[in-house]
This record gives sequence, C-alpha cells and structure tokens, in this order.
Amino acid sequence: MKKIFTSNHFVFLFIGTIGLLTACQSKEQQKANTLFTQFFKAHPMVETEDLEWKKLVTVYQQGNYEDALKRLKVMAEGNPKNAAISFYLGNTYLSLLESKKAITAFQKIYEYPNDWQEKTNWYLGLAYLKNGELEKAQRLFWNIAREKEGFHKFDARMLVNKLSNKVGSYEAQ
Repeated sequence: MKKIFTSNHFVFLFIGTIGLLTACQSKEQQKANTLFTQFFKAHPMVETEDLEWKKLVTVYQQGNYEDALKRLKVMAEGNPKNAAISFYLGNTYLSLLESKKAITAFQKIYEYPNDWQEKTNWYLGLAYLKNGELEKAQRLFWNIAREKEGFHKFDARMLVNKLSNKVGSYEAQ
C-alpha cells in the first residue's frame, strides 16, 4: 500500500486550515471594526460645578483622551462606586480603542443601582463589538432594540441586523 500523504502534507494542510480560520476571523473582525467606527461616538460629558470635573470635561471634549484617562483614574480611586466616573472611564478607554479595559469599567456600573445603566448597555455593546465578542454585543443590542423607548434604540436595531448571521434579523413587533 502506497503512502499518499507524508507528514509534510499534514503540516501544510494544518497550516492552510489555520490560515483559512484566521482569514475568516479577520474578515469578521474587520466587519466589527467597521461597525464600531461607524457607530461609536464618545458620550458628551455632563457639566458640574466641581473644578476638577470642569478640567476633565475640557480635556475630554477636546479629544485629549490620554489626559482625561489620567484624571479619571485618579477620580476613580477616590470614588470606586461612582457610576458616572466608571461610565466616562469606559468611554475614554473606547476612544483610545482599549476595548478590554472599557468592558471592565462598564461592568462596574452594574454593581450598584444607578442611573447610568441604560446608557452603559449601548457603550458596553460597542466595547464587545470592538473586542470581537460579537454574540455578547448582539445580545445587548437586541435588548436595547426591543425596549419601548431607549438610548440608541434605532442604532441598536441597525446593528442587530448587520450582525445577524446566526440569530436572524430584528423585526419590529
């Protein structure tokens, strides 16, 4: 009996399979990055009378996210349960394209009752999208889209439809 495949053939077959899987993942990640770029816009900061917060608002709104990040980290150390700080920290990380850190910051918001959770759903979904966690992103966008009224409801519907490969498209009920 002739040996048709040698160990070298299997190595090439294995490398080819890995290359194909990587290309598919890259194409999916490219789609996710395009959608992220299309839909992400840093949330505008809320003004207050606090002098440090005013300085933060200035640098954040000027797009100086590195400086804003430094200021937010200091504020977060002194106020670990402050949802507004966690929310803007997550937005700042997203603006710097650091999706894993953004996810961590956004997840802290759910630990305590607050008024930031609805807005956080949208930005956490975008962080998952940027991080390549498409199913988690789609689940959050689906929940937003199903709300009677909600922050970015119509954008969430569009994203659900664009991400719908397995689940199916969103249909208004």
